[in-house]
Amino acid sequence: MATAQVKHHDYHLVNPSPWPVVGSVSAFIMAVGAIAWMHHMFSAAPIVFGIGLIGVLYTMASWWGDVINEAEHEGDHTRVVQISHRYGMILFIASEVMFFVAWFWAFFNSALFPADAVHAARDAIFGCGLGTAPGACSVPGTWPPKGIEAFDPWHLPLLNTLILLTSGTTVTWAHHALLENDRRGLKYGLILTILLGASFTCVQAWEYGHAAFGFSGNIYGATFFMATGFHGFHVIIGTIFLSSAWCAPIAATSRRSSISASNSPPGTGISSTWSGCSCSSASTSGAPAAAVLAWSRLRAPVLQGGGRVAAPFCLPFPLVGEGTESAMNDHSPATLSQIVLRGIACRCPRCGKGKLFSGFLTLRSRCETCELDYAFIDTGDGPAVFIIMFAGAIVVACALIVEVKYQPPFWVHAVLWLPLILATTLLPLRSMKSLLIALQFHHQAAEGRLMERTPK
Repeated sequence: MATAQVKHHDYHLVNPSPWPVVGSVSAFIMAVGAIAWMHHMFSAAPIVFGIGLIGVLYTMASWWGDVINEAEHEGDHTRVVQISHRYGMILFIASEVMFFVAWFWAFFNSALFPADAVHAARDAIFGCGLGTAPGACSVPGTWPPKGIEAFDPWHLPLLNTLILLTSGTTVTWAHHALLENDRRGLKYGLILTILLGASFTCVQAWEYGHAAFGFSGNIYGATFFMATGFHGFHVIIGTIFLSSAWCAPIAATSRRSSISASNSPPGTGISSTWSGCSCSSASTSGAPAAAVLAWSRLRAPVLQGGGRVAAPFCLPFPLVGEGTESAMNDHSPATLSQIVLRGIACRCPRCGKGKLFSGFLTLRSRCETCELDYAFIDTGDGPAVFIIMFAGAIVVACALIVEVKYQPPFWVHAVLWLPLILATTLLPLRSMKSLLIALQFHHQAAEGRLMERTPK
C-alpha cells in the first residue's frame, strides 16, 4: 500500500497539472480566431475566437483555484515560497515597465526627430489617415503631424491622472488593512479603488470617442492609442482582479475564518501592479518623459493572536527581538531609510559606523565597531546584474540618440561610450554591493535549508 511522501523542505514542488497545455492551446485558438476575425478570413472566425476565449477563462479560473487551494488548505505557500512570489511579481512589473518603454520610445523617436526621412517617406506612402491621399501630409519637421489636433493635457488627461493616482492611495489603504487583518478597512479600500478604476475607464472611453484623430495612417495616433490603450487595458484587468479580491474578505467573513497577507498572496501582487498602473498613468498622461517604477513595500505576514512567525529556514544571524542575549548586542533595529543610507555609504548594516570593505570589493571578516560577523553575507552576482541592467539602459539609450541624431563614425562611439561604460559600472558597483548586503541584513534574507520535521 502506497504511503504519502513526507516533505523535509520548505519549497513547493507542484503536482502535474493540465492547465499549462490547456491554456496554451486555448490562447492559440483565440489568437487564430481574432486574426481571422479582424481580416474577415472566414465567417466562423468569431466562433473560433469565442471558443478560445472560453478556454482561456476556464484555464484562469481552474488554475487560480488550484493555487488558492494550495495556499489556504494544503499549506504549500511557506515563507520561502512567498518570497519567490514577491520576486516573481517584481520581475513582472519590471517587464511591464520595459513594455511601455518601447511605446514611449516609438513616440519620442518621432517627436524628437520629426524631420527624419523615414517619417516623410511613411507619410508620402500611406498618407495622414483614413481618407487622405498619399503625400497629403508629408511635411518634414512638423510635430504633431499635419491635421492632428492633440488633446489638451490639462483637461481630461489630467483628470484621469488624478483619478488613478487617488486610486493608488486607496489600494495602499486596503493593502495595509490586509496586513493588519482589518476586514472593514480592506473592503472599503477595495470598493473605493474599484470605483475609481471604473471611473478612469469610463473617462478614457469618452476621451477615445471624442478624439480628433484616428489610429491608422499617422504615427501620432498609432503610438498614442497603443500606449494609452494598453495602459487602459491594464487598468481594466486590475479592476477585475481587485473585484475578485474584494470577494475574499466577504467569503472569509461568512466562513468566520481569518484572512491575512500570508493566506492571500494575490493581495500584495495586485496592489503592487495597481500602484504601477497609477504611476504609469502619471507618466503617460501628465509627464510622459518620466519613467516611474513603483516597488511596494514588502512586509512579513502577521499571525493571528499575536503569535510568532515560525521561520521556515535557518538564518545565519538571529531575528530582531529574540532576546537581549542575542548577537545583536542590544542594537535597536534600524529603519529602512537608515539601512539604505548605511549601504550607500559602505558602512556596517547594524551600527552604521564600522567599515564594510577592506579593499575595493573585498569584505572584512567582521565589523571593527560592533563586532558583527560578516559571514552571513552572500550577494552572489546580484550587484553586477543590477549594474549591468542600469548601465546598459543608460549607455544604449545615449548611443541610439547620438547615432540617430548625428550618425558619427564608429571611433566617436568608442571614445564616448567606453568611458561612460566604465563610469556607470565600476563607480556604483561598490555601493550597490554594500546596499544589497544592508538589505539582506535588514530583511534577514537567507538561503533555504533542509530541516527535520515530525510527520503529522
